[in-house]
This record gives sequence, C-alpha cells and structure tokens, in this order.
Amino acid sequence: MEDIFENFSWHSGFDMNGDNLKKKKTVKKLKASTGALKKFIRANQDSDFLIHRATKALWKFSDDGSCIEPVFEEDVLTEDEL
Repeated sequence: MEDIFENFSWHSGFDMNGDNLKKKKTVKKLKASTGALKKFIRANQDSDFLIHRATKALWKFSDDGSCIEPVFEEDVLTEDEL
C-alpha cells in the first residue's frame, strides 16, 4: 500500500513526525522581558525586528512594546526552543 503522505507538502513550520506531534507546544507571543529578549538579536539598533538566536525566526515588538510576536505565521517557536 502506498503512503499517501510521502509526497505531501505540509503547511507548517514543524515537521510532522511523532516528536513534534506529541510534546511541542507553540509559542505565538512572549512578554518582552529581559529573559525572553536574551534569546533574540535585534535586527539593527533602531529596528523593532528581532531574530531568534537558535532558529533565526523573525519576530517583532508589538505595537505597545509590551510583547514580542512572530512576523510570519511559520516562525512560531516551540517551548523547547525557548
């Protein structure tokens, strides 16, 4: 029997294997605390854009500056990556 998912293009930033389906919780917003910001690099000094150090995901400050959130839907992080 042919595996129908073998050539399927998943619309997700995460691989669809057992590990990702079981234990990964996505993080779509973080409080802009000192601890959270240590995991990011500012794109440049005057920019609101941040780059996650480990995954290179692009995040930005919210309009009020109290939170940071992913720029693109596929750039969400997992709790393990934080």
